[in-house]
Amino acid sequence: MQPVNDDNGIKGTQKKYYVLWYSTEDMDRICEFLYNELCPQHSKFRSLVGKRLISEIRLINPMDNGMKAASFHLVCASLYAFVCYKDSQIVTGALLPIPYVNWSRFVWLTIIDLYMQTLYHSIGFILSIVSPNKRHVIFDYWTKALVGPIGVAVTVLFWGLFLFDPATLARDEMAMKILSLFWFNHGLHTLPAITAHLDILIYNHTNFSTSAILKGIAVFVTLYLVDLHYVFYTAGFWAYPILGELAAPFRLVFIAACMFVVYLGYVWLSLLHTLVHGSEKPKNKKKN
Repeated sequence: MQPVNDDNGIKGTQKKYYVLWYSTEDMDRICEFLYNELCPQHSKFRSLVGKRLISEIRLINPMDNGMKAASFHLVCASLYAFVCYKDSQIVTGALLPIPYVNWSRFVWLTIIDLYMQTLYHSIGFILSIVSPNKRHVIFDYWTKALVGPIGVAVTVLFWGLFLFDPATLARDEMAMKILSLFWFNHGLHTLPAITAHLDILIYNHTNFSTSAILKGIAVFVTLYLVDLHYVFYTAGFWAYPILGELAAPFRLVFIAACMFVVYLGYVWLSLLHTLVHGSEKPKNKKKN
């Protein structure tokens, strides 16, 4: 059983030793390990303590972490699933971007994010139960590149535009009535940022290079722009009224600015992740 330190080999920084245990039987092995490797009489241990390179020794039961993550994901998945259900009941028929075409609701970035959050937390719940002590690289990449940044961007963009002028987001009376539903509005536009920040406290996700993250964001943005313009050319409907008010060059600038907010969401969440969990060498995305 080996210690895990969080200093990435950087000289002069403090080490924290985390000893994972799974059952009562493992405690004998833990005690032996601590005695042989970290015993106060051990010269190596005394030297590290004297240099203040060891700050903490902690025993961790990975099942406790798994249950904490599972509880978090279960609550989030339930909340998002409820909002999905209510959305399917409220926005129907002629209220859809392409009337009576249910999938056309996915022209709204908010709805894409809503279903993505629901799927993410549902999968997260299953992984937390099945393999609580395993790194899931694809799952980590998903949240680092898309789930977290887009969730933050939805909150920032919606409330920024809404406070500036609600008409930039909705014009007709029914749309404004929907936005006036307090719980529904916050479930769509506030909850994603809240759960993205809570996710950082729960998880120490794998770090990825900025280039790998940008590739994921670029693919998503490309697909969304295709979706956005397809609905417009099919039904003459812009997802957000402000897009129809802007001339083509300014529309491109506006879309680019919105996508930049997604990137800033990634930068912000990465900074918080580093503050909470410490730095870690980035890796390129690979399969589990």
